Amino acid sequence: MLTNGQPLASQRSLRLDTGLVPRASRLDFWNRVNTENFSEISVDPRSDPLRGILELRGQGALKMARVHSTAVVLHGGRFQRANGLLLHLQEAGSSLNSQLDRSSVLRVGDITFCDAGRPYTVQCTAPVQMIVIKIPYELLASRFASIDEFVTLQVDGTRGAGAILASFVRNAWVHCAELEKGDLDTGGAIVSAVLDLMALLRCSGSEDRLLPGSATLHQEMRAYVQTRLADPSLSVSALAQAFGVTSRHVHRIFTEFGATPSNYILENRLNLAAARLRNSKDTANIIDIAFDSGFSDCTAFSRAFRKRYGLSPRDYRRERGI
Repeated sequence: MLTNGQPLASQRSLRLDTGLVPRASRLDFWNRVNTENFSEISVDPRSDPLRGILELRGQGALKMARVHSTAVVLHGGRFQRANGLLLHLQEAGSSLNSQLDRSSVLRVGDITFCDAGRPYTVQCTAPVQMIVIKIPYELLASRFASIDEFVTLQVDGTRGAGAILASFVRNAWVHCAELEKGDLDTGGAIVSAVLDLMALLRCSGSEDRLLPGSATLHQEMRAYVQTRLADPSLSVSALAQAFGVTSRHVHRIFTEFGATPSNYILENRLNLAAARLRNSKDTANIIDIAFDSGFSDCTAFSRAFRKRYGLSPRDYRRERGI
């Protein structure tokens, strides 16, 4: 792979900036330099002008980049000719990473992985900054039976093994240039350390080690809630137990999408009760409707219903009944 006529391995450090090329050529330039160094990509800019900076560092098996970009939708692995697993560490902004019908939402500090050899997308609605490491397939094959378990899985970079990996990646980026003197294979040593930390993620007992993508897990949790609204024991702790995570992590998943899990459960129980109260053919009394909607206390139901709809359940049925 060549960049400005020289292989990255011989250059070791390079900065490429769309701001230094004519505006009409920026998109082609950005697609080309990313394709040459990481994965065959096509970028759909979401702001004008497009601005991208690609800082490259590497030696031997190691390819690292710090990517700064305005809002874009990036389509990678288009022709399935690239090889390697891409580690993405979110440093600024947020991104939605999708592959194999799974998705993860990265916030600052989070990590995910994409297979450069298969189609994937990264959506950024605002400016972002990431560190990216490309890990060759042959090195992965020596450690893991399959890389699919890593694809779009989200690692919490603030706790446990995820925090160790995130800290190592950041420090490797900052200090790898100090190790470039001499003939030692420092690039191979850094990649080997990343693989060790990926293995640590797999064997860690914490729910923070390696997580289903936030978007996917959020969708599965919402579906679980919808099928159990009538169960009065449905709660945040019950949801956490069902998915094998902590209550704290359930809160984190839901708040990423703008609601707490408790409010989501309550809102859907109230919606279920209101739908029955609007149905003139449903002659059940209000107490039974409350119990059937997962409430175990009629007073609490009436108070929550009035706060949500501005009417008591009885008045709501009288005014809105169809």
